[in-house]
Amino acid sequence: MIAVSISDLTAEDDARKRIADIKDLQYLYTVPDSICIRNDSLSEGPFVSMAKLVQKDWKKKIVLESDNPDIILKAIESMDDGFVMIKGANRDNLERYAEIAGDYDLDLCICEEDPQVLIDLAMKARDMGV
Repeated sequence: MIAVSISDLTAEDDARKRIADIKDLQYLYTVPDSICIRNDSLSEGPFVSMAKLVQKDWKKKIVLESDNPDIILKAIESMDDGFVMIKGANRDNLERYAEIAGDYDLDLCICEEDPQVLIDLAMKARDMGV
């Protein structure tokens, strides 16, 4: 999967233009195949709003990225099917992220700089059914 990102701090008109530009480029290059929505605001409202906007204008895969699993869950609950991955699990929140990924049958991206800890977290998530 190749994703381009869009911040939840992006103004609505700018977000729509970015999505349209991505669609135009996709016809030429066949990538990207997904859009990643970043929770730069660290707030629920802008993130949920951007998730809804992107889903309305983008009919392909969506990645939701936040360090806060509760914000991720609110965005998931506000959307129809169509997103594919949640990103932001780490050693501090893996259990909650794994629960959400399992409940909604989503792929999970784990973020960790230490390779050994990353592998340990991935194995733990696998053992949790993700």
